[in-house]
Parts: sequence; structure tokens; C-alpha cells
Amino acid sequence: FLWRMQQLEESKAIYEQALAILDKIVPKDSYYVGLITNNLSLILRDLRDYETAKSLHEKDLEIRLRVYGEKHIYTAICMNNLAMAYSNLKEYD
Repeated sequence: FLWRMQQLEESKAIYEQALAILDKIVPKDSYYVGLITNNLSLILRDLRDYETAKSLHEKDLEIRLRVYGEKHIYTAICMNNLAMAYSNLKEYD
């Protein structure tokens, strides 16, 4: 279990570094920012940081809606991940 947690923490740090790099070189609503934000939020969910994961899923959804619109597979996947975050927080309303 500790080994898995250590791997997740390392992954989290790498995704955070990637976001910092992207922040300097691409627009904030770039596909790449959405992708890395989504991946980071999944890591945070595994680390049981559900509130932060939810916040990042919400940010990712905003990006996906701007980039792809409502009727796109990437937007739907993001909505699914956000729903899982709400479920983890027991926020069903």
C-alpha cells in the first residue's frame, strides 16, 4: 500500500510540473491543459483528495465545453469523471 501511495504522489508531482510548463506555453483552455488536469484529478481521487479532484474535474469540464462543446465524447468522459467525484464526496444533489 505504501509503495502505491508513493507512486501516486510522484505522479501527482509530475502532473503538477506539466501543468506549470503548459501554463507558460499554451492557452489556458488548451486540449493539453484539459488532458493533464483530468489526469491529475484522477490521481488525486486515488489519493482520496476528493475535494481537489472535484475542483479540477470542474475546471476540465469548462475547458472541454469550450473546446469541444456539449456533444463530444471527451466532454462526456469528463462529465462522467466529475460525477464520480461527486459520488466520492457523497454530493448527489
